[in-house]
Amino acid sequence: MTNRRGHWSHRGVTPFVEKLVMKKKLSEDPELYRLASPIDLVRKDAPPTLIIHGTLDTLVPVDESRRFVEALREASDAPVLYAEIPAHSTPSTSSTRCAVVMRFAPSSLSSAPRSTARGRNERSRK
Repeated sequence: MTNRRGHWSHRGVTPFVEKLVMKKKLSEDPELYRLASPIDLVRKDAPPTLIIHGTLDTLVPVDESRRFVEALREASDAPVLYAEIPAHSTPSTSSTRCAVVMRFAPSSLSSAPRSTARGRNERSRK
């Protein structure tokens, strides 16, 4: 959320996060931000994970999710499912798409072969 890796073409949500979420600027307390960053907290015992990102999202680049997925797949043995949807953002919790995902994801995450769910052979899709 803070473009610490410098790949965003804009400031993203940093001003919002600094003022309303973290109550401190990134420059004042980078460790606080590191502790709140999902990618910085990836670990071997991560649970099965489903990540959905809209390909037309103009606030958070889709590469953020791709990097997070890659880090999870490298670190954890748990299934990691990733979907890029042709939309601006992820479906709202009241949408039909969300209902389908919520019905599909638990069984997919628990029954997917680790090699498929982890995507080790899916890297050519990128």
